[in-house]
Amino acid sequence: HFLCNDGMSQDKFTGTSRANCLGVALNVLGGLHYGYNLAITGSVLPELKRDLAVTDTTSLGILASATVFGAIVGSPLSGTIAETYGRRVATVIGETLSVAGALG
Repeated sequence: HFLCNDGMSQDKFTGTSRANCLGVALNVLGGLHYGYNLAITGSVLPELKRDLAVTDTTSLGILASATVFGAIVGSPLSGTIAETYGRRVATVIGETLSVAGALG
């Protein structure tokens, strides 16, 4: 109760509001989503090697590092989009790209 109180009023002990707690929770979930994507990428590499007969370890390394490279490029880009068009637009674009990448 003392971490996330009811309504938007300030808690007299922590100074947090429900909106702040929701923001923190969404950021934590975003970090978990990114970590999950990294773990999935690493866990499917042996399957790709076997199923697609990829023998070149350089190709597998490029595939695995593409996720990290995407984060390096996407982080400043998403910050710029969020400042220009708003956080909601940046989130929609980011999740759309994430779903498109998973499907394609």
